[in-house]
Amino acid sequence: GLLQVDLRRDAVALPGRVACDRNGDGVFSDDEVVLAGDAAGAVALVDATGRTFSSLGAADAIVVEEAGPERAVVLLKGRHQGDDGQRLFAWEARLTLAAGQRAVRLAYTFGNNNNNNTTADFTALRSLALSLPMAGGAERYDLGAESALAGETAQTPRLVQDLDNHYQIRAGDRTIDGRRAPGWLRLQGPRGTMTVAVRDFWQLYPKGLAVSPDGARIDLLPALDADLYDKLAEDPVKLVHLYYNLQKGLYRFRQGQTRTHDLLIAFDDEPSAVGLEAFQRGVMATPDSSWTCATGVFGEVAPMGTAWSSRLDPRFSQGAIDYLKARDSRQDYGLMNFGDWWGERRHNWGNLEYDDTHVFLRHFARTGDTTAWTAGDRGAKHYADVDTIHYHADPWRVGAAYTHCIGHVGGFLTTMPVDGGSLTGGHSPCHTRTEGLVEHYLLTGDRRSWDAAVGIADRYGSWWLNNYDFTICRVPGWHLILTLAVYQVTNDPFYLNVARIITDRILERETPGGGWHRNLVPGHCFCLPRHRGNAGFMVGVMLSGLKGYHQATGDERAAGAIVRGARYVVREMYDPIKQQFRYTSCPNTGQSDSTGQLLCEGIAYAARLSADPELVAITRELVTRMTVQSYRSASAGRFLPQAAWDVERLGPDAYALATHDNAAGPTVEVVADNPTGRDLLITLLDADQDAVVEAVAPDGSTLALEAVRGTLGERCLTGTAKGMKGPYRLRCRGVSRLVTNLDGEVLSIAAPTALHLPGRLTLEVAAAARDGAALRLQGRQRGRYRAEFRDDTGRVLTEASWRGGARSDWQRLAWPTAATPTAVLRLHIEGPEGALLLQAEGVPPYLSAPSGKAFRAGQPLAAFSSGNPLRPGAGVAIALDASSSADADNDIVDYAWSIAGQPVANGRTASLDLAALPAGGDGPDQEVDITLTVRDAFG
Repeated sequence: GLLQVDLRRDAVALPGRVACDRNGDGVFSDDEVVLAGDAAGAVALVDATGRTFSSLGAADAIVVEEAGPERAVVLLKGRHQGDDGQRLFAWEARLTLAAGQRAVRLAYTFGNNNNNNTTADFTALRSLALSLPMAGGAERYDLGAESALAGETAQTPRLVQDLDNHYQIRAGDRTIDGRRAPGWLRLQGPRGTMTVAVRDFWQLYPKGLAVSPDGARIDLLPALDADLYDKLAEDPVKLVHLYYNLQKGLYRFRQGQTRTHDLLIAFDDEPSAVGLEAFQRGVMATPDSSWTCATGVFGEVAPMGTAWSSRLDPRFSQGAIDYLKARDSRQDYGLMNFGDWWGERRHNWGNLEYDDTHVFLRHFARTGDTTAWTAGDRGAKHYADVDTIHYHADPWRVGAAYTHCIGHVGGFLTTMPVDGGSLTGGHSPCHTRTEGLVEHYLLTGDRRSWDAAVGIADRYGSWWLNNYDFTICRVPGWHLILTLAVYQVTNDPFYLNVARIITDRILERETPGGGWHRNLVPGHCFCLPRHRGNAGFMVGVMLSGLKGYHQATGDERAAGAIVRGARYVVREMYDPIKQQFRYTSCPNTGQSDSTGQLLCEGIAYAARLSADPELVAITRELVTRMTVQSYRSASAGRFLPQAAWDVERLGPDAYALATHDNAAGPTVEVVADNPTGRDLLITLLDADQDAVVEAVAPDGSTLALEAVRGTLGERCLTGTAKGMKGPYRLRCRGVSRLVTNLDGEVLSIAAPTALHLPGRLTLEVAAAARDGAALRLQGRQRGRYRAEFRDDTGRVLTEASWRGGARSDWQRLAWPTAATPTAVLRLHIEGPEGALLLQAEGVPPYLSAPSGKAFRAGQPLAAFSSGNPLRPGAGVAIALDASSSADADNDIVDYAWSIAGQPVANGRTASLDLAALPAGGDGPDQEVDITLTVRDAFG
């Protein structure tokens, strides 16, 4: 090999004795030793009184975790020990070496295991540093900074990053200030070159780097002036946000807290800047999206390029960008803070409440989005280290994770200096997550993430489960989710039994007829007497937990409870007019998207299990609304991809164009609805190399499209809409399948258009029932074909059958008449695999898009509200505006307004005087029906 590392069990110096085989003779001679690994190379920890504890004591454990041909990983565990034998703070060191590299990756963890005083919940430290003395000494240095700094080591330069946006270097008689240091140094000596980098150096401030003729010192906790943060902490908001643990030159840690730092120690003569950048960012492989999603590791989610993922993915990617931008604008950085977000109840750290880590890592795994990877990776490291209790004098606390509070773990302050926030943090399964930790381990092999996840699941699956019961539904819901995440990886029946105990109690507590009734509490109901019922979002979390249990076991009791629970929530909380859920069963609680965000997965799964038309329709409405409005937080996006994938499978089939069989020529037209004027992203899922797409805006202008590659290499086209709203026409040649990021797509079949029939196909028709219209079909393959129009319940409305062939005649399938109205009109076709031609006759000629997206589906009706009485004679005029009404052809010719069936006005806009409305009583619930009829060129 290129590198040899020797570790002593009785006196640990990190990363040990290191030698480089520079002459390639396969022998590591004494003159090739770069780091001696002796006592001078210890980790030194200094407590609040100035006593020093080091890693030089004997290691408690040395474990070879991996010993393969490409990588070796060694774990050492111990406790910092003083000269008198006393110990303070546990430590772990995980060394990773890779074949063909002259580098050691060191992950060093220190943690407050409170060895010396079991009554003290907090322990303060003055400093912690890792010394790396080079064998033969160091002569010259390079120090990473905003401006290059190099010189002789006799200058003894030292860099201290004391804020996220300030560092200072002192080298000889020079003082240099800057913003964000990259966190590396390079030394050259008679035995060779050593480069040391600290990952997330400025993000995890305070940090320091120091150079001397002996070598380097990495200040993971640099010694601080006692008054360094005093002035900043006078601002109470900054105190609770950033400086709660940095007082009087000391670092305070609560029992059970840990922190890990990743260091790269390389010995190449000419180290690469690319390598340092890769170390900081992280290098990850991204397999094909379809393969990743098919594994089920990240739940039931759609691969890239489907109807709903094509809409969701750009929004989630933008959400990841916004998340990191918000982190930077709030300055959510610091030793204990980086990876989390601040602002829950105004002044709490969120402790990644809805598992932001899981949301980001799932998006990365599906799409390869590296911004999402960065957010998820740092979130997992924070949660595993800071928010989770790893050891404690009270063993009942081990494995718990803290709820959102000031300082992540609470207890730093005794009085509240601000309005809002929590001084202390508790523990509950309803604020504890493991999915992100498990996924981080599966993606990276990071054992600390896995150990934290198992510790959480073990705590809540052991003594906490004794005499198990619950009062609010989210507790067993989140408990199931955190437990099953670990079960899915281990297949350990212990965790499945935990889930069974929880589920049994959920089923025992179910109200006859479905749902879980209880007396509502203030916050959920302020009425007297209180209403009975539940909070919708809490039931939603429990339905998601029951879904996981049902899929793990096939227990039909859980399936029944999911369906009944979904119907219960709809019955008590859903407003079909506003397409919103109330917060709780109390009729006086408000409506918001937040309830639907946590309900959507359970309701979608219930629709899938039951095929209940009402649940299917509500799922569509819910997912459509959330896709457009809600995706930029973990709570909004956590359950949405699963619900969207169910909608995808409940909806029409995706289909491919048989581009070379189009009777009317090679060009087909897809019309995509753009109600918000967002820029276009077109993904070519299946297209010829010379495929052409022309995009025509609502005003008739042609957009300039730029060819780009997606994160996984897929062919894409982008175009700037300049905020123009309305239908966009995509004229395609040589394209079999495409999807857009817009909110609806339909395929024009005005001319004969060929689809590829795989044997069976169900499509959605973007046209209502109409007398005298028809669909013309021609099957190109020999064999029998059958086509049916069906309503949303599956009932056959019209049908036709015929024999196909290369010279077969066109077959006419009658369009359903107006006497058989249906909310959804579906076309079901069966026949031999091959090309099938379709053409509309006498109706607006559109089918559902190749992706299955419905055109303008689920949009609520326009409405108005007023706090004043609206009744005849009130002297109030209503302004009516039909500008938002449009069709794919832009050929509306007439707008007609009527009241109670009587025509009153024509035109795109109208004004109605309430004095002219028919009197219908003067009660507050009087209703007046105003009807708008829009006619296009088809009549």
